[in-house]
Amino acid sequence: MNTSIRYSVVLPTYNRVPDLKTILESLVVQTAKDFEVIIVDDASDGDTRVFCENFIAHHSQIPIQFVRLEKNGGHGRARNAGTAVARGQIVLFTDDDCVVPTDWIKEHAEAHARYPDAVGVGGWYWSGSSTRKKNRFDRYFELQFEDDFPHMRDVEVWTNTMHSPSGNTANMSYKVAAFKALGGFDERIYFSGGIDWELKTRCIASGYSLVFIPLVVQHEKLFTIKTFLSKHIKLGRGTDYMAAKYRSRPRPTLAGALSTYVHWKTSVVIRGECADVALLCSLAFLLGKYINRILGFKPTEVFDMRSFKYFTYRYKNGTRISMHEIRKFELEASAGSFEVTLRGADASVRYSVIIPTFNRKEYLAVAIEAVLSQERVPAQLYELVVVDDGSTDGTKEAVEAIIAAQPGRAIRYLYQPNAGASAARNAGAAAASGSILFFTDSDCRVPKRWLWNMLQAYEQYPEIVGTGGGQLTRRKGATRLDHFRATASDNQFVATYREAIIISDDTVAGVVAYDSASMSIRTEVFKEVGGFYPVGNRVVGFYHEDVDLACRVQRRGPMALVPDTFAMNRRLLSFADFRNVAYVRGATLPYLIDRIAPAATAVCERPLRIQVFITFLLCLMRPFNISGWLWLVNLERYAAGYRQGLAVQARERDFSVEETKTAKSTR
Repeated sequence: MNTSIRYSVVLPTYNRVPDLKTILESLVVQTAKDFEVIIVDDASDGDTRVFCENFIAHHSQIPIQFVRLEKNGGHGRARNAGTAVARGQIVLFTDDDCVVPTDWIKEHAEAHARYPDAVGVGGWYWSGSSTRKKNRFDRYFELQFEDDFPHMRDVEVWTNTMHSPSGNTANMSYKVAAFKALGGFDERIYFSGGIDWELKTRCIASGYSLVFIPLVVQHEKLFTIKTFLSKHIKLGRGTDYMAAKYRSRPRPTLAGALSTYVHWKTSVVIRGECADVALLCSLAFLLGKYINRILGFKPTEVFDMRSFKYFTYRYKNGTRISMHEIRKFELEASAGSFEVTLRGADASVRYSVIIPTFNRKEYLAVAIEAVLSQERVPAQLYELVVVDDGSTDGTKEAVEAIIAAQPGRAIRYLYQPNAGASAARNAGAAAASGSILFFTDSDCRVPKRWLWNMLQAYEQYPEIVGTGGGQLTRRKGATRLDHFRATASDNQFVATYREAIIISDDTVAGVVAYDSASMSIRTEVFKEVGGFYPVGNRVVGFYHEDVDLACRVQRRGPMALVPDTFAMNRRLLSFADFRNVAYVRGATLPYLIDRIAPAATAVCERPLRIQVFITFLLCLMRPFNISGWLWLVNLERYAAGYRQGLAVQARERDFSVEETKTAKSTR
């Protein structure tokens, strides 16, 4: 390998002489000097060869190789052929219809130096000519980036997950050794549709990490409806191929296409722009899938993406601003020493478990018994605080009986007039003496090693400030309503990440541990953020308080979703309960948005009516799918509640404005 050349730019081309001239002119003025350009002619006509030979002769200051393939085999085969003769340690890819900035190679090189463990670095591209006005199809690509990867225009992301824009071959680089170890591009994908994302998926599946940098190249092309459809039919074929090769990836479906349209109509980021183009794109994807079926196009090998563990870091100006990791979690790691430490501790209370309750005496006894019978954590190290939120069903007598039957246990009973679950949890936290607060609900039963597993998370990852699990639905006697609640919740984590812990302080990626049925927070952090806030009011009800708290806590430090900490919800839903829960969730959503993303409230007024209508159409297509009809009922009640919540919120604001005007006029 020629040590004077560190970077190789591989440029495949096929019958695009005018475009090729533009990209080559942007490459020869690069600020970097230790690079070569490899033009791979994918069996173009003679004009391409003549042009390249003339260009090389007039630009002798840059090492340029010309490789001609005798048979057209697609971009993947062309890029592999170029990489095979590359002399650099890092290979960079772009397209023959792009224009790269003058510091393009330099930026990639510096990113590889900053992240030596990463095997690839990528940026993004904007579609549309720099000299002509963009149309709706070009605008769609910009909006797609904003929607899929919000707040990433000015940050770097180091990750071995798919949640990163890096990978697109219009603006991508790989270490040559890793590229060859991966086998290069999959040459079975002979069309230009998803071949870059297939390599990225294989890279991630093999345990490698990639870096995204906010570096943009210009895609010098204006789409027409014909070229747009052609591109996305090919992408649909590639997506379907990857779904067969990597079993956890979704396939294009009609339901998915309609859901995409609804998402673009209601998205906070997109604001309804180009929703019709998004639907056209999704339908083209679907057509691509059926073309694969007709042609029998499928992979020869299959991977299971779910068997790998992932992490993500986000950076800004070289400083880490957030993390979202999925790490290995050893339930028994250091168990011996940690258990000895716990058992050798003094008898003072270290941890406090808080259970708020309101007229749930028939469930409360089981919830208390589950907390008191925790395994591997000495009883003297934790207390139980039961907060009675104004119950009238004999809760006080039931709790006092349990206290009398457990004379050696630290159990406290607090009573307050009915003020809601948030106020009850805050009252319990104020009275608690532990350094970590654990929360569960009175209609739940936590697992026997609930405390132990959460404490293990704090032990293995001391940087976390909170942990959580979620809810499972009881199996005995459960109805379709209860099973629907289970599938609509976070229970996928139980199966997918059985031996993993998700740690995150990235509120953009989303909160991971937010269910007050199974949650813990360091006491000092809980007090710093002000505890639970009521989300909603007496008119629309209260909900989402735990999500609001988790957002505020996660801004103080990472929280962790811990396996084997999911509480079993013992309360069975009636149909009236099912509809009411959906209604209250929707009605309180405007209040949650107002707290965590105030600017989004007006945008979210694009309602869910379209989604309800499309869901109804899907139900008509599959009339015997009970879960579909339950989803429709859930969605309709949610939408109705949301409209009511917006109306109540607007009246409150109008009343507040009138009060302010009245106060000013009386001064």
